[in-house]
Amino acid sequence: MKSPYHINFIWLSIIITVLGAILLCTCCCCGRYCFQFMPRTENILLGILSSAIFLLFIEIINYVIDKKKYGFIEGVFYRKAIYQVNDNRLRGFEIPTDIADNEQKRKKRMELSKDKGERYSDDSIYHELVYQRCAEIKYSIRLNYKFQGMYSGTAEYFLHDTYTGRWQDRNIGKTKAAITLNMNLANKNTGEGSYKYVNKEDFGKYEFQIDDENPNRIIVYYRNTLPSGLSEGYEIWEKA
Repeated sequence: MKSPYHINFIWLSIIITVLGAILLCTCCCCGRYCFQFMPRTENILLGILSSAIFLLFIEIINYVIDKKKYGFIEGVFYRKAIYQVNDNRLRGFEIPTDIADNEQKRKKRMELSKDKGERYSDDSIYHELVYQRCAEIKYSIRLNYKFQGMYSGTAEYFLHDTYTGRWQDRNIGKTKAAITLNMNLANKNTGEGSYKYVNKEDFGKYEFQIDDENPNRIIVYYRNTLPSGLSEGYEIWEKA
């Protein structure tokens, strides 16, 4: 959806340009000759031109106010970490292994997760996708403000492959998704959104929360819709 502010800017600018050009013609001999047969036309055009300039001025003020109020997260963010929900939403210590002893089970789980490039926490239903190397690789998220809390942009994501060797040896690639964020106008720190991978039938939804103490930090919960509907978790976005 295009911003109504930008649409209004365009048509008001066209009106002002056209009327300005017509009125400038009155300064030449030909223009004076034409308008002498329509004495009131020049005043009418001046009135319309003045109104258009006034409306453009009002639209600019409204846009500046709107952007200042809701456009404060516009810019470039980077993904600092990404987490995914554990299978069956189990906490880390509840994930079954073939070892009964809790301490030994925990050590084995840590070894397995290290081999997979994942990091589990005992009391959390999420595990960090360490293999995506968010701390090393800059996955950028670009947010462009539109109007009334609406954003569009792109987000870079890890390019999944079928590589079966050590995750540390992967040649990390990137892919992009077109994203939208819609801020809750009643509570500017929360909102919803969506994503769609470029050149891929992969769709999903976002829910996000802006850090109350740091508006340059956003917690984004993601949930895949298609093709599998299985991927679910959260990301941490921060401005550089």
